[in-house]
Amino acid sequence: MLAAATGWLGDSVRPVPEETAVAEHRAQARAVLGPRRYEVERMAGERLGPDEVVGLLVLVLRARKEAGPLPLSGS
Repeated sequence: MLAAATGWLGDSVRPVPEETAVAEHRAQARAVLGPRRYEVERMAGERLGPDEVVGLLVLVLRARKEAGPLPLSGS
């Protein structure tokens, strides 16, 4: 989703606070997925349109709901 949204920006530049948050999310995703898988997923995400992103978000939210509440950090 992040790659799709980044692509939608075109030549526009994100505000600095937003770009800082995006950089952190990219780093987290790369750490979890590893560099190769991250790049594969990023490239796939670049091709997503708004309707596809909404569909993906719905799937993620349904899966999250079915999984139940997240444990509190530190528990």
